[in-house]
Amino acid sequence: MTSCYNDCDWIVGARLKILQEPQPIYSFLYESEVRKDHAYLYADPAADKNWIHVQLKHWRGEEEVSVRCSLVSDSPERKPHFHRLAKKIGSQIQINEYQEGEVLKLNDCLIAKFPKLSIVRTKIPNNGDREVIKMWQMRDIVRLKFEASFLVKGNAQQEICNPVYSQPIHPPVIYSSIQNSL
Repeated sequence: MTSCYNDCDWIVGARLKILQEPQPIYSFLYESEVRKDHAYLYADPAADKNWIHVQLKHWRGEEEVSVRCSLVSDSPERKPHFHRLAKKIGSQIQINEYQEGEVLKLNDCLIAKFPKLSIVRTKIPNNGDREVIKMWQMRDIVRLKFEASFLVKGNAQQEICNPVYSQPIHPPVIYSSIQNSL
């Protein structure tokens, strides 16, 4: 039997580890584009079409666990981002500040996978102000923030460990037509 705990000599506390990072280059979508079935955020490399996976290591609790992800800025402060995450569940699309992972127990590990995620772009305020446009250009680089908490009666109650952050994610071209006009 494989073990999540065989890489350390003692338990130092629960922690999250990103097993499969999101693809670093992703075309952010507008809400109207999310309804299509082709624009998911995959694990890197995107050509393999695997979902993003996170592991909760060293968790020995008996409570049910929730692992969720949200978007944060690519800055040292890691502030919540104004773009949103969409997830396709059946034929429905949920657009929220965060999305819950599908938590699976694998031997003595908890693995959360995040299938059918998309990043939903918020429209750029185009009033011609170059400083506003530059600010939006810089803010079009995001990271996923993963958090784990245990559940009591189905509600998230307490964080289990510190969050972890993915590698930066950005569109292939960041407002190139606007950049050329500056």
